[in-house]
Amino acid sequence: MLVDGFIHKILLKVQVVPNCNDLSDACSNEIKNQAYATYRGAINTTEIKDEGSFASTVCNLGSPQSTNFLVGISNCKFTQNEVLCGESVLLTASNGYTSYSWSTSPTGLPVIGTGQTYTATQTGIYYVRATASATCLSIDEEITVVPFGNTIKNPVIPFADEVVICPNNGKELPNIFLCGANATRLIESNISDASTIEWEKLNEASCAAITVANCANENPSCTWTVVGTGADFLVNTAGQFRVTLRYPGGCFSRFYFNVYQNLLSPTVTTRDIICTTIGQITVGGVPAGYEYSLNEAGPYQSSNIFPISLTKLDVDF
Repeated sequence: MLVDGFIHKILLKVQVVPNCNDLSDACSNEIKNQAYATYRGAINTTEIKDEGSFASTVCNLGSPQSTNFLVGISNCKFTQNEVLCGESVLLTASNGYTSYSWSTSPTGLPVIGTGQTYTATQTGIYYVRATASATCLSIDEEITVVPFGNTIKNPVIPFADEVVICPNNGKELPNIFLCGANATRLIESNISDASTIEWEKLNEASCAAITVANCANENPSCTWTVVGTGADFLVNTAGQFRVTLRYPGGCFSRFYFNVYQNLLSPTVTTRDIICTTIGQITVGGVPAGYEYSLNEAGPYQSSNIFPISLTKLDVDF
């Protein structure tokens, strides 16, 4: 700007948003900066109103246009959280991209959706690749779907004998092993913020079995039978189970677990040592294929009969 024969520069400071998610829409990292001024010249006194600035300081500027620069987003992580309230939650990727690819794996495979939105029915992390036009940058977004309420971790895990990870969605699946026909396991969830708590068992004939190891059967076509209510549940039979935490307003959280049971109910018959008659321990009620031992560490034998003889008697007077 020329004033009284001197060239003056007007510097405008531009502050970029501090949050990467504010730059997630397509081409939103391109900053178009243009100033507007109203002025009169010393020779031409006609008032010029709202004339835009130019992108260059050379002569023959042409038409006013913005000065553009790009905000670096290569190190940005575009993440957000959504709450699963009820059966599903609608996930929405950033705006303005030419194509989208959704997956539950960071590898991007398998692809589970190709629109800007995806309806999630399970908790976990969802990955979406947003592909931009040639002049803009493509991005990867992570959307974490969490359950409603204070309980975000499966409440059965502290009572499980093992916890496996489903490769499809990364969810933890507790497994409980009951040893014996009369064995039980008491689950005390200590959940107090839910209005109702329902423990349900899968009717395994109602839907196709899950084919992926270490994953719960979350097929919506399955039918479940309520086998208990309240914060505590006594496990006494094998099956596939889930616990549903219901909250006011219709929201709920749901967690799955499996129970396996060995139905053996062995019996023991003893015969005492009397004079020259040796004693005997006989294990019954066990089918073929098992081995037996009087010591947990072994050795084991195929016979279920243990002769017991008196080899030494120490008597103190």
